[in-house]
Amino acid sequence: MAADAIVQLEQETAEKLRVLEKRWERLQWGSLGILVFVIILAVIYGWVALSRQHSQLQTQTRLIERQAMELIRDEARIQAVCGTWHTISLVPIPKRKPTLLDVTIIVEARQAFRGLGCPGHLPIPNKRLTHWSAFYHLPPP
Repeated sequence: MAADAIVQLEQETAEKLRVLEKRWERLQWGSLGILVFVIILAVIYGWVALSRQHSQLQTQTRLIERQAMELIRDEARIQAVCGTWHTISLVPIPKRKPTLLDVTIIVEARQAFRGLGCPGHLPIPNKRLTHWSAFYHLPPP
């Protein structure tokens, strides 16, 4: 009788062990499935994030290109204005007594040329321009 009880106990233990081994195997496969699922989600999230970044980079690139074109146009406009200010600043002071407007136009043209950072240089102002700008209390040319 004791031998039958031991055999039956061994059989129950073996059955429980088989059940536990199957559970353990299912748990391992389930864990592997979850791991694969998490990896797939991470790849999808990474791909979506990279796609958004790529789209944002393209948008920024287009914006920078537009701004560069605007800067080129503005630079061309400034160069045109610089030529005008340079020409006006070279106008000689009239021999007769110049008016305040005559002197102001020439002095401000010289200031605008320098203030815009125009390329090139202006000749040193002649003594008449310096004299009349001081006479009318204008800034030095």
